[in-house]
Amino acid sequence: MTATYSRLFHRFIPTAAVAYCEMLYQEAPFLFRVSRPRKRVLGDYRYDFQRDIHAISVNENLPPERFLITFIHEIAHQRVQMRYGSGVQPHGKEWKAMFVNLMRPLLNEKIYDKVVLKRLEAYFKHPKASLSAGVFEENIKLNENEVQLMKLTSDQLFTFKGSQYRFIRRLRTFALCECVITQKQYRVRLTVAVNI
Repeated sequence: MTATYSRLFHRFIPTAAVAYCEMLYQEAPFLFRVSRPRKRVLGDYRYDFQRDIHAISVNENLPPERFLITFIHEIAHQRVQMRYGSGVQPHGKEWKAMFVNLMRPLLNEKIYDKVVLKRLEAYFKHPKASLSAGVFEENIKLNENEVQLMKLTSDQLFTFKGSQYRFIRRLRTFALCECVITQKQYRVRLTVAVNI
């Protein structure tokens, strides 16, 4: 374990998970990079066939608990590549089984609060390529006329920060919404509270 990677693990990963992540690295080393936020991905795994080098990157702007899951998601890709080669689906049954197996030791209250842990346990029964926005949503206190944006349906109108919008469609962790007055489109986090 390099000192640089150890420092990165301690900085970005929940303390209770650092030793486990270091062990995973020591079992099958890889290049590791914490990258600037990317719009389309939270993390990335790449394999250089010619040099036999595995590389993992994770966005720096993720909260530690989300960073950890993204990190393990990418390690699952590495382990699948090492075991099966490139002849399997990126998020196929081999990856799902590997991801669940690698995450199992981390699904505990030392790392995740009870509400998130319950959601994660449900998610890991049938994991997908990305977590839904609702897994890490805060237990937001809503006023009487408020709902979280994720509860709306297409074409439903809502008010956010004093302007009226129309919900167009759900994206990954955002919703595409249109301002009624300007007709400009915006991406808004699914977890925000809006007035209906």
